[in-house]
Amino acid sequence: MNEFDKFWDSADLRMGLVPGKDALSCVNKALQDEYKISVTPTAIIDAMRNEEISVEMKDLIKSISVFSISGVNEELDEK
Repeated sequence: MNEFDKFWDSADLRMGLVPGKDALSCVNKALQDEYKISVTPTAIIDAMRNEEISVEMKDLIKSISVFSISGVNEELDEK
């Protein structure tokens, strides 16, 4: 219990305790039972503001974008 409390006290560590899909599933079950609605990952993303997105996530998205563009350009150069 002490170890759990240590993780739960930190917002960053708390996010790692429950997988995202499981957390969203539980939230949707509660929303469906109480309000007859549910939310999708796309709806959550659309509702997020730029300042709510971590620097690490922004860097990852930029890296994936650069990688995907460079891969396309290399394929075009070969043709």
